[in-house]
Amino acid sequence: MKFSYDIIVIGAGHAGCEAAAAAANLGSDTLLITMDMNKIAQMSCNPAVGGIAKGQIVREIDALGGQMGIVTDETAIQFRMLNRSKGAAMWSPRSQSDRVKFSLLWRHILENTPNLSMWQDSVNQLIVEDATVRGVKTSLGVTFKAKAVVLTAGTFLNGLIHIGRTQVRGGRISEPASYGITEQLRDLGFVTDRMKTGTPVRIDARSVDFSQTAPQDGDNDFHKFSYLPSVSRKLPQKQCFTVYTSEKTHDILRAGLPDSPLFNGQIKSIGPRYCPSIETKIVTFADKTEHQLFLEPEGLDTQEYYLNGFSSSLPLVILAELIAPLKELFNSIEEDRRDEIIEAAEILMKYDGYIVREKLVADKIRRLEDIKLSDKFDYASISSLSTEARQKLEKLKPLTIAQASRIPGVSPADINILLLMLGR
Repeated sequence: MKFSYDIIVIGAGHAGCEAAAAAANLGSDTLLITMDMNKIAQMSCNPAVGGIAKGQIVREIDALGGQMGIVTDETAIQFRMLNRSKGAAMWSPRSQSDRVKFSLLWRHILENTPNLSMWQDSVNQLIVEDATVRGVKTSLGVTFKAKAVVLTAGTFLNGLIHIGRTQVRGGRISEPASYGITEQLRDLGFVTDRMKTGTPVRIDARSVDFSQTAPQDGDNDFHKFSYLPSVSRKLPQKQCFTVYTSEKTHDILRAGLPDSPLFNGQIKSIGPRYCPSIETKIVTFADKTEHQLFLEPEGLDTQEYYLNGFSSSLPLVILAELIAPLKELFNSIEEDRRDEIIEAAEILMKYDGYIVREKLVADKIRRLEDIKLSDKFDYASISSLSTEARQKLEKLKPLTIAQASRIPGVSPADINILLLMLGR
C-alpha cells in the first residue's frame, strides 16, 4: 500500500471525480478519498446535468478531456435543448440521467483510470508545513503525503440539515457530516461560512394521478453533451411531467412559515439564487396564484420521481398536508398520539441510513459465523496474508471466519483471501 502521492482529491462528487480523473490522465499519481465508495458521483439533488449556463460548462469540461459529458450522455433517460427560441450560442443542453447508472459508470471509469487509487475514509486534518499543504490525516488514523491537495467536499464539511425546527448534522440525509478541516482552515486565517441549499421530497409514481399532469417529452435528435463521435445516448427515453401549485397549496405553506427555518431565524446561511425554496417563492412572489413544478424520473427501473421546484425545509406534518396519501395517513392517527408518531417518523428519516448500514454489517457477521475454518490450515504458508495475520492466525487458530475477523491485526483483505481459499 502507498502512502505518498502527487495529488490527493478529497470528496468523490462530480467535482472530485473530474479532478481525480484529470490529474491521473495528466500523469500525476493520484489518490481519491471518499467517505463512501458506494456513492461515488452520486447525484444529490435531481438526477439532472446541465441547463442554462451549467450545460455550457459541462461541454467545456468535455472539450478539456473531462468525463461528465460522456457519463451523462450514456446514462441519459431524457435530453432537452433549452433556449431554442434564442440564438445557437444560448442553446443549453440539459439531461435527466438514471441516478444509479450514472454513479456506476463513473465508478467504472475511475477504477480503470491509470495512476488513480481510491481510499474510503473521512479526512479530518490537512498536514500543513511551512505554509504549504503536504498531505492529509484521516479519521482512521492514516497519513497520506502529497505535493498538492484538492478539496471538493461539497455539502459535508460541517453539514447541517433542517427539517422544520429539527436540526441534524449531516452531509446528506442519513449520511454523517465531516469535521476538522473547516475548523483548521478557520485557524489558518480563512473565512468560512455555510451555504444553504434544499432538496424536494421524492414521490412514488404509484401515488400520482398522471392524468392531472402535462407530459413533457425529450428531444430525440442528434444533440448530446460530448462531441466525441464514439459517445451516444443509449438508454430509452422517459417522459417528465409538469404540474402547478394552487392557492390551497400556498395557504397550507403560509400556515407553516413560523416553523420554516428560512423565516424563523434558524437558518443564517446564504441561499443560491437559482434554486429558491417553495416557501421563498410564495413569499417573494405573493401575487402569483400558482408555480410550475416538474415531475422527473430518477431512473429507468424505479417508481421514484423528483418533484423539481418544491424544495422545502418545512416540518413533515406540513408537507403531509400537501400530499394526499400522507394526509390521509396522518388523519387516521389518534390525535393524542399524533405528535409522538410524527417525531418517531422524523427520527427514522434521519437515521435510516445508519440503521440499514449496521444491519448489513450484523448480517455479514452472522454469515461469517457459519463458515468453518479447517484445523489443518497452514497459515504460515499463505504468503498472500499479511505477516501479522499469519502470526496471529497460526497462534490463535480461530474456528470460524467471524472469529478470525475479530482478531486484531487481521484485516478485511486477509479475510477475503481466506474466503477465496475456502471457495467462497
